[in-house]
Amino acid sequence: MDAFLLAFYGFQANDFLSSFFALSSGRGREANVIMRIFARNVFTFALFKFGMATFLLFFAFTFLPHPLGEYLIYLDTFIEGIVVANNIYVLQKGGKNVRA
Repeated sequence: MDAFLLAFYGFQANDFLSSFFALSSGRGREANVIMRIFARNVFTFALFKFGMATFLLFFAFTFLPHPLGEYLIYLDTFIEGIVVANNIYVLQKGGKNVRA
């Protein structure tokens, strides 16, 4: 379980850093409309990003039945991996108007 949580927050951190670098370099733009509001400031961006991840963990392990909560976290970790791969692609491509 510890390695699982480390991987979950590791992908969250990678998503935050790669999104921040893509946005601050001007190579990409935030695709999520809600996140655009928080992406203007690095502190609020990090707070919202990790706050929502912690809320998801709390919700999954408190209100959902045992295997369903873990499956939700596995799914989120998989999706975060895809998002991080996209962000790294945007950083490597260096193009304008690419979603980060």
